[in-house]
Amino acid sequence: MNQHLPHSSVSTQAGSLANIYKPDINIASWRRSLTRAHQDAAHELVSKTSACLQVSEAVDTRSAFDCVVANFGDSDATQLIAKDASELVEMFSILFDVDQVGLRLRILDKAMCPKFHVDRVLCRLVTTYTGLATEWLCHNNELYNRLTQTRNRHQEFDRYLSDSGMSIQRLAAGDVALLKGEAWEGNENRGLMHRSPSLQDGERRLLLTVDLI
Repeated sequence: MNQHLPHSSVSTQAGSLANIYKPDINIASWRRSLTRAHQDAAHELVSKTSACLQVSEAVDTRSAFDCVVANFGDSDATQLIAKDASELVEMFSILFDVDQVGLRLRILDKAMCPKFHVDRVLCRLVTTYTGLATEWLCHNNELYNRLTQTRNRHQEFDRYLSDSGMSIQRLAAGDVALLKGEAWEGNENRGLMHRSPSLQDGERRLLLTVDLI
């Protein structure tokens, strides 16, 4: 296994997401700016739709659009977000050479996974259309070991993180990131440490995740 500490790949080019295949990369981020139309559409969805609404289904590149529209309603705003989601599903499917993926689109009004953790998955795509986005940590063996040792004592880990002076990294709304998990061959004990952002009362976010299934 490559002994170099894993690190991040950040680019304004969509093609850079393929860097996730490099053994020393555990997060590949495409920094994109959403158009005003996409921002307005996402804001409309979170403003006019129940916070508990979500879709979680296995889809392919042809069914992703219809899946989102069927669950969120056939409005212009929904169609715009659905088209973007289906394009990301297609990119993800081509990158990993799969026919089906797991798509989740959710409106959240609280942190879904508020504590730092690592995922026992191969790889996950995440993007936040509006609201605060995913937070993550640069890999550090001592920090990782402390996280696993304090798995059920999150406040203890948070104190250690604060004392260490390590900065918490944050994706921005619109960014598309691939998070490499523990199940990726050669990435054992090197999965990306990340968490959902804390939301204040009245705050909402529109989150899309795409998983290998």
